Amino acid sequence: MHPKESKPNLVIMLLASTFIYDPRVKNEAESLRDHGYEITVLSWDRTARQPRSFNSHGVSVESWRLLPGTTFSKARYAISAILFQFVCLSWCLKHARDKPVIIHAHDFNTLLAAVLFKLISPRSTLIYDSHELTPAAFAEWYGPTMGALAGSIERSLLRFVDKVITVSPPIKQYLSKITDRPIFLVYNTIKLSQVPKQDKEWWRERCGLDQGFFVVSYVGGLREDAAVDALVEAARECKSVADNVRFIIVGDGTSLSELRRRAVGTERYLEFLPRVPHEVALGYVKASDITFAVYKDLGDNTRIAMPWKVFESMACGTPVLVRGDTYTWRFVESLGVGLSAGKGSAEEISDQIVWALKHRDLLESVSDQGRRSFVSKFNWDNQAETLLEAYQS
Repeated sequence: MHPKESKPNLVIMLLASTFIYDPRVKNEAESLRDHGYEITVLSWDRTARQPRSFNSHGVSVESWRLLPGTTFSKARYAISAILFQFVCLSWCLKHARDKPVIIHAHDFNTLLAAVLFKLISPRSTLIYDSHELTPAAFAEWYGPTMGALAGSIERSLLRFVDKVITVSPPIKQYLSKITDRPIFLVYNTIKLSQVPKQDKEWWRERCGLDQGFFVVSYVGGLREDAAVDALVEAARECKSVADNVRFIIVGDGTSLSELRRRAVGTERYLEFLPRVPHEVALGYVKASDITFAVYKDLGDNTRIAMPWKVFESMACGTPVLVRGDTYTWRFVESLGVGLSAGKGSAEEISDQIVWALKHRDLLESVSDQGRRSFVSKFNWDNQAETLLEAYQS
């Protein structure tokens, strides 16, 4: 169903990250475009790799680099985030002040600009897309006082929001306690058309991986919250008891240099590979026997996070290894699509990998269950229906 003429079909998305590297926002924008909406994304280009203005598959993108750099101190990040909100508000006032538009604010660090624009332009509709548990996320980065302040501000600003979208049941439950606005759950996942069509053996050859090895991969950003350092140490322990296990780490980020330092001496069985296009990244996932999605316990936000890697692994039919005692593990366990790494220590990770190596027959059933769950429910094509419901209701 296409939006009626009487309803606004101009959407302005505010995104405090690099659009070309944000698959959720790309999926949302393209799904809305396919249903008749005109989309403009205002993006903070943190990586300084986007053009200033460009069109991506029918989605207009305006981007700003602000304080340049691919890494940020806490103070530098905060200053840039505040500047970006002023940039967004100024752009909206210049280009959309007198139009009936939908402002789609991604996360707390764009919400203030969206609310100010709505107050100035009351014909607009405001949708808040919360990707994380705001007070916990800010507490992990800036400390508990800042976390409490961010949570309090978010509660105040939610009074001006028309609808809320979020990414996981625990965040939805939290938001339902602080706002009476309709809340829609849209998981972070990929489209059916994005699943690599070739089989595991084809991708192993394409990725230069020996067919005889048991492959464990981490594919994604190398950030401080990802427990890839524990994976490096687990690789050392695995090597002492299992000679045919190979580890690959695909991606880049602020932790790369430290991880390379830790990995000295593991070159025969652990390989670092640069960031690759998303379709190739999914190929590495499909080529693997296990994917690694263990994150450090930094607080409530990391305990309830739902990593993209879970759904990408399900789509590719690859069992996923996650940290135990988290919402992610409860989700994975309920569907039977992955394994627990306990508290995420190197020893526990190593033990689980060695167990999986000895029980490949059981991994096959886990792989099948992951594919079935993805196809039946947890693909973007299904999730987009909920997104459209939020827009059209």
